[in-house]
Amino acid sequence: MTDPIDINRAKKRKQNDKISTPDAFQAIADAINEYSRKTLEDFPIKVGLIQLAPGVKRPVIIDRETGICRPSCREEIAEEIMNYTYNVLAGNRHYRFTARQVFACYDYWLTYTRAMESPHLFLWNDGKGYCYQRLPWDEGVLGETPLWNEILGRMNGQHEAFMAWIGSLFFPDSDRQQYLWLYGTGENGKSTIIRMLAKVFGRGFLSTMVPDASNRRFWAASLLRKRVVAFPDTNNASFPASGMGKLLLGNDPFPIEEKGEPMYDAQLECKFVFSSNSRPNISSERADVRRAIMIPMEPIPCKASMDYEKVLWKETGYFLSRCLALFDLAYPDHGRINFEDDSLNDHISTLEEKFDVFFHKRFVVPEYDNSTLVRSMDYVTPSAMTEELDLAFRSNQEKSECREYMERKYGVRRRNVRQEDGSFISCYPGIRLRDHVRS
Repeated sequence: MTDPIDINRAKKRKQNDKISTPDAFQAIADAINEYSRKTLEDFPIKVGLIQLAPGVKRPVIIDRETGICRPSCREEIAEEIMNYTYNVLAGNRHYRFTARQVFACYDYWLTYTRAMESPHLFLWNDGKGYCYQRLPWDEGVLGETPLWNEILGRMNGQHEAFMAWIGSLFFPDSDRQQYLWLYGTGENGKSTIIRMLAKVFGRGFLSTMVPDASNRRFWAASLLRKRVVAFPDTNNASFPASGMGKLLLGNDPFPIEEKGEPMYDAQLECKFVFSSNSRPNISSERADVRRAIMIPMEPIPCKASMDYEKVLWKETGYFLSRCLALFDLAYPDHGRINFEDDSLNDHISTLEEKFDVFFHKRFVVPEYDNSTLVRSMDYVTPSAMTEELDLAFRSNQEKSECREYMERKYGVRRRNVRQEDGSFISCYPGIRLRDHVRS
């Protein structure tokens, strides 16, 4: 560290002189120390550092009046540092700093400034502290909710589980493993519920699509500092039962990669809600069933008025208070929400039985292990598999569910494998078409 410079001496330098790099570093470092003091009322913005994971700190801009925090970035903070140091050094722009000098000082500030206590994801209007979103109601407000009651009446008796899940959002220690799945044909209020959640949680809400190979790498970074993540109108009914879905719904730290940053593991705070025309495709395994809270949505009996959502929003504060009270009373330990749906078990059993019949009727499994070497009759080609699925099932969803069921139960999946002559082929190894099917 260089010795502190004499600011008065620096001001007397000729106007065209550039301040030396060591002096600039020390001057900006001194300015950063002032910059990070909470008592500095005349600084244009208030900043802080939050810790996302061990060794991973990120800047936030803090609104002085409301205490609402906004995630910031290196470039924004560096620009504020540069603007501030002009005032500290000379009150004018004689002393010019290179971008390298400013970014070096940002890194210094990032390294040596202590992280603040993590802001709340949200606070009620009367809550104290820093947060990312401040709700427009005081905690515990009471009032009538006729429109919300009408929505609850179209949930086929599952409204208490729905309300408990909504209430669990307001308890950071509630079980993250349970997700909400709203399903039914159009014009039934699924999208309205998701829009209300988006309005409630603001920056703590994310609407996204199930990630694919093209965007999976950096997708998880968007989940940080979110409380609700919605997948509206999803057509991937198998995502909750997939490997990535189970990892997201677990309580273990999740691998995060941001552009230009090293990968790290962070604890997610979000809960997930899906909307779809049909139920999710999950197995009968207890772990899969206990994670799902599936709410059927019946159609709205009449066309909603133009100001429907505006009136519904006025009731939302009252409705949230009801949900919060119900969850806290029914689940004082803030654990898993009880959800029983006999029709779900019947639905899963019927599907799995249908897929089993399809598999055993059309395919046979050789008695030897051919996972790495296949003979000419010991695999099924992709075109043959598609043809068999087309003959057995009408909807694309059933075909997709059947593929996933065969992979999950019988290990049947498409791979590149080696033939006897040394060449490779893309196929479904380990099974073959029965003789009556081939003929």
